[in-house]
Amino acid sequence: ATDENALLTLPVKIHHLKSRYVAINADPKATDLRPLFAGTNEIWKTANLRFIVGRPERMQVADLAAEGEFAKLFKPEVPKAYVRQHQSRILHKMLPDLPDRGKAFHIVLIYTMPDAYGAVYIPAKGVVLMPQVKFAGLIDSNGVWKDGSPVFFAQSNILAHELGHALSLPHVAIQGNLMIDGRLREGAGVGPGGNLTDLQIEASRRQALTNGPRVPGINP
Repeated sequence: ATDENALLTLPVKIHHLKSRYVAINADPKATDLRPLFAGTNEIWKTANLRFIVGRPERMQVADLAAEGEFAKLFKPEVPKAYVRQHQSRILHKMLPDLPDRGKAFHIVLIYTMPDAYGAVYIPAKGVVLMPQVKFAGLIDSNGVWKDGSPVFFAQSNILAHELGHALSLPHVAIQGNLMIDGRLREGAGVGPGGNLTDLQIEASRRQALTNGPRVPGINP
């Protein structure tokens, strides 16, 4: 008989988004994935899940017009409200629909974002998108960038949280829980906790047994 609580290993495909724009083009040398995943796996050990990182690959953008539209969002004169309204729409056009969408776990690294966050799971694409640098700022009109908070991306609990969404888990309102809604966290700049409930462990393992993330219409 198979042990329903046995260790499940989940291969993860890593992609560095390639772009003609410096703000978007991921730097393969900028992110040390080993400590990032070591911390992530420490959190998911509670559910007896382990993520195994594959060899990083370069990813081409799917839509050159969307790539240009996304790059324009970085201009200082673009209102923040406009960025928040349109960023997700443009990203959906810019990122390709992967052939194994919903059948494998994918993480896409992008250099930075005009309205940044630690990471985000995009269900329709089946990918976790991670900026390598949060809140990078434009120094001059020639596109020279300064790093805003270069260590933010390396918070394992942020990645573990987004992989939780990939494993079908919604936000909760429980302090100290891995899946707490960012708006409900206590204190400024505090990431999610590392705790998981029994129901969360059960649901995430059920999704993990499909060997892929939750993608609506493909792998619920």
